[in-house]
Amino acid sequence: MTHPATARALAGLSILLAAPIAAPIAGPALAQDTTGETVEVIETDPVIVSAARGPVSAATASRAYTVITAEELEARQIRFVADALRQVPGLAVSRLGGPGGLTQVRVRGSEANHVLVLIDGIETANSAGGFDFSTLVISDIERIEVVRGPQSAVWGANAAAGVINIITKRGPRGDVQFGGEIEVGTDLSRAASAYLRGGGETFDVAFTAGYRDQEGYDISGDPGGRRDGLESINFGASFTADVTEALKVGGTFRITDRESDFDETSFGCGTPDCYVFDFPGVLEGQDIVAGLNGSYEMLGGALTHSFNADYARQDQTSIGAFGATPTITDTLEFGYQATYAFGPERRHALTAGTEFTLESFEGGIGVDESRTQTGVFGEYRGDVTDDLYLQAGLRYDINEGFSNAFTWSVSGSYRVAPTDTRFHASIGEGVVNPDFFEQYGFIPASFAGNPNLKPEENFAWDIGVEQSFLGGDVVLDVTYFNERLRNEIVTVFGAPSTAANVNGISKRQGIEVALSVFAFEGFSLTGSYTYLDAAQPSGAEVRRPMHIAGLNAQYRFLEGDAGIAVDVSYNGRMKDADFSDPSFTSPIVTVDSYVIVDVAFDYRVTEEVTLFGRIENVLDTDYQEVIGYDGQPLTGYMGVRFTF
Repeated sequence: MTHPATARALAGLSILLAAPIAAPIAGPALAQDTTGETVEVIETDPVIVSAARGPVSAATASRAYTVITAEELEARQIRFVADALRQVPGLAVSRLGGPGGLTQVRVRGSEANHVLVLIDGIETANSAGGFDFSTLVISDIERIEVVRGPQSAVWGANAAAGVINIITKRGPRGDVQFGGEIEVGTDLSRAASAYLRGGGETFDVAFTAGYRDQEGYDISGDPGGRRDGLESINFGASFTADVTEALKVGGTFRITDRESDFDETSFGCGTPDCYVFDFPGVLEGQDIVAGLNGSYEMLGGALTHSFNADYARQDQTSIGAFGATPTITDTLEFGYQATYAFGPERRHALTAGTEFTLESFEGGIGVDESRTQTGVFGEYRGDVTDDLYLQAGLRYDINEGFSNAFTWSVSGSYRVAPTDTRFHASIGEGVVNPDFFEQYGFIPASFAGNPNLKPEENFAWDIGVEQSFLGGDVVLDVTYFNERLRNEIVTVFGAPSTAANVNGISKRQGIEVALSVFAFEGFSLTGSYTYLDAAQPSGAEVRRPMHIAGLNAQYRFLEGDAGIAVDVSYNGRMKDADFSDPSFTSPIVTVDSYVIVDVAFDYRVTEEVTLFGRIENVLDTDYQEVIGYDGQPLTGYMGVRFTF
């Protein structure tokens, strides 16, 4: 990006400085923990680690964000990360059928690979189509941070629409904890998990293991068809240690072995009813994330040096009607940054650093490719006054195999204390690199990659306001966002099909609304709504509903020993491509709207033992998130949790 990007940057800065309001943070969600206490996200988690190159106070963070805590996940009996994201403003989740089916998350109308997915700050590996959330379970997650809007100036490529950072639980220092849970379901599912966490005065460790076997249902709708489910085993470990008062080191490791079933498809068969047909397809694989990190303080803590060495791997084989298709994607990253805090109470910070990334891909027939990326970045963040917070960042990435990229961002928040009003804004530009499959993928007579692709470029801004009422018992947050995507990469169908950059601009705009209400002791209500208007130069975007809404109600009673949570999710009508059309042109059709209701409950028998259960799709709604793939029917689960 050269002169046009500079012009947009100057225009963006003028918008920010001229506007009296700025991009909001999502209101503090209220939830009930298992003791009956009301939990407010901002109070229990005072910093956001995904919105900058260092922790940012949640009370002043200027990016549009949402935090989902472990307490909320437990109260709602969420089992998969994707399901936790369904009621986050600005997000749309689509799954091919039931648990185990390919699951993608789109942020503000983006493609799935436009959002960067991190686990404990480590970038996950994926070769095509963005991160697959299908088998990512909740068992050891402390919180999930979702930051919306371009974050490439902070995190580099592939964060053009936002970042989802999944942060796992750490061991408590000076204590030892262990426990687990067992669960069964009406879909013949079985699940178990266990953990051991603890530490001493200068260190902590955590270990987690889990198993899930979910037989599911036939996603093709064939009454006599094979169940399509999943089986996964996961293990996680982490540690942190204070080597000296100034030097701290840590590490994390997570591995998941998975196997999921899928049915095959019949292009041009005539109707959506025949598009997905019963077939014993299997996708088996292994996902790994591992990392070492450290920090060293100088000048009495004013200067901090940080380093990281991270590795991620996705190794999977799809066994379908045309045989086995193996792919392996590896990502190795080394990073260093220095942060200098200065001013009164060190309220200002300057950060500069560099990252080197090596990616490799093996797949298809004789495809073995690798590429490197070297990035340099700088960032300022600080409390200019007690009520004004500003953040600005720049980044330049040197890419092997395609053009280099310059990205930037500016954001700010301002609080009007007398009225308990917060104004927020952000503006910036992000990029998405072509993935390996788009560049080099090869399926005989079906698909051939395009090595001449350019990175996608997303210019975006958002403005909004967060207003508290009744002393914070009611919080309403409204955000308007506007995005312009250039060089969007799409599939051009033919013999064979390929990937290409679209001429023109893909436009996206919308409104995000978040509402939190604490009505009375033990009861809380949260709601979200997203309006999205998204279109490519050639027409409507698919699998992006214009209207999405969610409502969660939680109530604890019997002095906090019992609790119930109800989730209501609305997915409006949306466009999708009909690959069953006999013309083989894949025309765009409309998928019906639907409402899903889930109910969860728990009862604490003793301090150490809790019984729990949930019913998913209570109304037994017939629905499809992707045309041709039947959604999950009414299913019940129950189990017991042990904590010592």
